[in-house]
Amino acid sequence: GNMAAFLDRSRQDVSYGEFYGDDAGEIILDTGHVEKENILLIGESYDNAILKLLASHFNRTYSVDLRNYRALLGKDFQLSSYLEENHITKVLLIGNVDYFVMDEFRLGD
Repeated sequence: GNMAAFLDRSRQDVSYGEFYGDDAGEIILDTGHVEKENILLIGESYDNAILKLLASHFNRTYSVDLRNYRALLGKDFQLSSYLEENHITKVLLIGNVDYFVMDEFRLGD
């Protein structure tokens, strides 16, 4: 959509959020390369710019934004069960350090 329009120069007024996407509670990108590992990114808007690039190196890429996870998915995020259920072998924390030290976003399971 907006990313393609910006790249083909049919739109010049695309914002960062429009280009890279919203801050969804969960995004799952699947390349179909089952021989590759699955990765989980836990972050906020700082990971939007690299999400698709990173996803090209994995089978499935899961991106979780704890600021919006509960509100948009209707449940609390449980790290250990999420890793197990989705066969995730790598986790990348990306974003501002304040995000990871706030009590409401602590990964405590």
